[in-house]
Amino acid sequence: MKRLHFPRTLGIVVCLYLLGMAVVFGLLTSRNYRFIEHARQVSVPSWPLVPRAPFGSTREPRAGERRMMSLAPTVQYQVNGKTYEYTAARGAFASR
Repeated sequence: MKRLHFPRTLGIVVCLYLLGMAVVFGLLTSRNYRFIEHARQVSVPSWPLVPRAPFGSTREPRAGERRMMSLAPTVQYQVNGKTYEYTAARGAFASR
């Protein structure tokens, strides 16, 4: 009687793959926990949303085009006493 080695080989490959994925996810999880431990909490005021062109469009929306308008956040922050302002190039469509 001839024994087939394919099922055994496949089982070993699957086990090694799952073990490798467990190691990768463990490393990613530990990095997330370290980030959370060392992150500083900041208070953020509400961010104003400004109208932006829909994704893929190169023109700014007009006043009557409420349906096609997306809203992008404007954020102000300080680093070493210098104030920066950033407005996202594209936003998300406003929910009703």
